[in-house]
Amino acid sequence: DSKGSLAPDGILGPHREKEGSFYTVKDVWSPIQFDPLRITSSFDGEFFISNEYIYTNLNSCTLSYEVFSIDKDALYSTKKATSITNGKIELPSIKPGEKRGVSMDVTSTFFKGDWLEVKAHDQHGRLINTWTWPIHQPTYYTQKLIKVGSEKKAEVEELNSSVVLKSKNIRVEIGKEDGIIKSIYRGKKLVPFNKGPYPIGMKAEVKQVDTKMEANNAVCIVHYTGGIDHIKWTLFPDGRLKMQMLALKNSGRSSGFDGAFYEGDIDKFGITFSYPEDQVEGMKWFGRGPYRVWKNRIKGTNYGLWEKEYNNTITGESFENLIYPEFKGYHANLIATTIAAKDDTFRVFSESENVFLRLFTPDEPKYALKGADAYPDFPPGDISFMYEIPAMKSFKPVS
Repeated sequence: DSKGSLAPDGILGPHREKEGSFYTVKDVWSPIQFDPLRITSSFDGEFFISNEYIYTNLNSCTLSYEVFSIDKDALYSTKKATSITNGKIELPSIKPGEKRGVSMDVTSTFFKGDWLEVKAHDQHGRLINTWTWPIHQPTYYTQKLIKVGSEKKAEVEELNSSVVLKSKNIRVEIGKEDGIIKSIYRGKKLVPFNKGPYPIGMKAEVKQVDTKMEANNAVCIVHYTGGIDHIKWTLFPDGRLKMQMLALKNSGRSSGFDGAFYEGDIDKFGITFSYPEDQVEGMKWFGRGPYRVWKNRIKGTNYGLWEKEYNNTITGESFENLIYPEFKGYHANLIATTIAAKDDTFRVFSESENVFLRLFTPDEPKYALKGADAYPDFPPGDISFMYEIPAMKSFKPVS
């Protein structure tokens, strides 16, 4: 990084700074590897691990675990995560190239936690790597972390060209022709989260819009042709707005998803909205972090309660103001986030797994080789919710 794009791109930056790729390399080449694991209510503490060392037996290393919990007000306050239990995982003799099962104690407090962290140290006490897993499904965290008000009833109103969902303090207007949010008001103040959802990587046109009341909730259902089947908007009396999207449903039994659904070859898939970048001051989130990711650089990020201030770091170039982790880009496995935006701070909670939060578009380096792009193209808009994101490229495309 010492001469634009003409010098080698090392694991560390020119000032020995560690950015996301450092932790990916550390994870991918870790001499201890865990088999894929999904924690459910039947988890009994069993893991399968492999020894990727050439000479070293894993019984000379150590494994420890810790379970963390976050308060139900974590996204509304400055509260940090707390450790509720920890211990050691005994390592048997595992020779180079072998895979064996190991186990940890699942205590009575384990399932009161929100994520599990395991750390490995080598025979010299040096940290090898850190791995994390969420303990519950996304809907569990939604129910835990969202504040629910006591207001009595929302309303729905149909205008000539739009649908208006109203609660005590929130007014949302959705266009009938395009299904796009035209405006959101909190009281008399316009909230600048709008111009979406626009589809990314697929085509979708509005076919029909229906409205109804479900108990005391106001509902607008936008039906589409193309890649999106429908989007259901539900405004609760206390002002919570829920979006449920069903996509890639109508492929037909034999035709598959052709040009009627896709925009040619795609490396990005999801929906996007607009939001003024100059309003944003920082973010606090529960999900993988703290570094941004690419499709081929997700390893090395870990579940946790993370926080960072807005910055405009350009990797390898912002020498006088090099702030890590970078703020802009894709963030993996979003569960919940607070976007601090002056008077318009808002929160997003995901009930789906494997959602990427895209925050704005990183600036391109000023001194890159002419004609060379530092990043794959980002979607239009400013804040996106993605199921597919591009991989970081090299001098040739990533296949």
